[in-house]
Amino acid sequence: AKGKELEFVRGKMFVEIVPKGNSVDYN
Repeated sequence: AKGKELEFVRGKMFVEIVPKGNSVDYN
């Protein structure tokens, strides 16, 4: 269960970061 929680958190972080990553601020 802990592994799945970690995957969920990483997935959430990825989803939150990607949209901003497409902006110039990413660099």
